[in-house]
Amino acid sequence: MIPGHTWTDSKTGISTMVPGNPLYHHLKRDPYQDIVYLARDLNATGIDLDYEEFWHADYFKYQAGGAKGPWTLPQTVYKYAAIAKDIQLNIGSLAPHLKMSTAAGAVGAWSGKWWGGNLKGVWLHADTWYPEIVSFMAKGANAGGINVMSYDLSDDEKYHECPSTSICTLPKQVAFYLGTYKTANIVANVGYEVGTPAYPSPTHDKSHQLPLTKTDLSQITSGTQSQHPGGFMWSLFKPKAEMDNASPTEVAQAICNVVMKGSSRCTGTIPAASDL
Repeated sequence: MIPGHTWTDSKTGISTMVPGNPLYHHLKRDPYQDIVYLARDLNATGIDLDYEEFWHADYFKYQAGGAKGPWTLPQTVYKYAAIAKDIQLNIGSLAPHLKMSTAAGAVGAWSGKWWGGNLKGVWLHADTWYPEIVSFMAKGANAGGINVMSYDLSDDEKYHECPSTSICTLPKQVAFYLGTYKTANIVANVGYEVGTPAYPSPTHDKSHQLPLTKTDLSQITSGTQSQHPGGFMWSLFKPKAEMDNASPTEVAQAICNVVMKGSSRCTGTIPAASDL
């Protein structure tokens, strides 16, 4: 698939124009090398690989069970690993000071049957098959972190969106998903989302949303966070949706007080978007 070119689906025969600019293709450039050049020229700290191609996993799935699943997703593991390795090779040759992180799916280290629709097991398999690629981001001088997106979760049991019937609250789901990374021996950071979650839809399924409340924040930081070296949030200037939602400052301070206990940085504040 090349941006600006027609692609024909071999399964259906339907052709469509791939969106995007094909300039890198015409110039015979490697876009992943170019992102390293860009980070170096901007004097950035590093590069984050936010990989969320659910469509790729679904389209290129391998049939492990019957026609309705379960399936496996090795082609997506190969693609993710290839992109990450390309970036890492170029960091090594062009800007060895750069760090590299990745935004990893909450289900990314969960083993077991995969029924489609997410990236279950991608980071588990990547670490098993290509440990040096994951290690580059998780440990050592270039490590920016395996940052687990342990948010945008749902408690809708009708569609099996809880890991189990007893693991449905936000703190319990965060503990479960981070626990799969710990079991896989992948050093990972805990993710927090401020305000209204992007999923489930705040318009069509608000009742099953799991926004980060102040109580949830306290439970997650005192429990799960204490077992992991770092945390991150999405996003700094996203407004609170409800009064009991944790604010960006409250999230940052709570994480800091666990991973950098006693540091003066833990009293820092994040200005509200309206103040900028």
